[in-house]
Amino acid sequence: MSHGKTISRRLWYLRRGNKKKLRLYLSLFLGVVLLTLLIFYADRYALPNIVNASEYQAEVLVTSIINEEAVKHIDENAQYGNYVSINRDSDNRVSSVNTDVVKLDRLMEDINTSIKNRLKALKNKNITIPFSVIYTKNAVKSTGSGLKAKLNTTDDVKTDYVSVITPFGTDGATHRILIRIKSRIEISFLFLAKKSFDIVCDVPLTEMLYKGNLAPAFLSDINAAVYE
Repeated sequence: MSHGKTISRRLWYLRRGNKKKLRLYLSLFLGVVLLTLLIFYADRYALPNIVNASEYQAEVLVTSIINEEAVKHIDENAQYGNYVSINRDSDNRVSSVNTDVVKLDRLMEDINTSIKNRLKALKNKNITIPFSVIYTKNAVKSTGSGLKAKLNTTDDVKTDYVSVITPFGTDGATHRILIRIKSRIEISFLFLAKKSFDIVCDVPLTEMLYKGNLAPAFLSDINAAVYE
């Protein structure tokens, strides 16, 4: 074999080896770019959608349970007078109202205990959400399956009442007592995302509509909603 042919063959092997390396480097580069784009998309769009969808489903479930337990402890025929005393002035006009704190506190304690017991059963519960949330926000509030997130409840449940007096017109007012329940829960998706948040529910207990025959002192105190 001539010296020229030997050099030509060596150059051919060299070019062939360089092409293989070039293809390898190009494949690695494209792989890194693709992986970076996937991570960016997941962090920017997919994971937030998954978290929002999980939060929505968890809120629907927990809110339903909270309302069920609260209603169980509220007498269907609960009278306004069972929880509120009305004070009148010398002209028999309504001057103020007072809530029965002892009775309401007892009711709040019973409701709180029941809700805690129900929520304990939800620990490590799977929440199913549609796979389409990965690529569209429109599916966040949709039902469906394809992905699973984990719901965890805590013992952080607070139950209280809110007494709200709201004026209307020039001589009227509505007095409502609401049961306000706040529960802290946590959702997680694999090891990629985790979020804790509060669910707050207001359940009506009783109310009264006052129209006329109200003392000026009563009306002057409710130029805005009053929370007791």
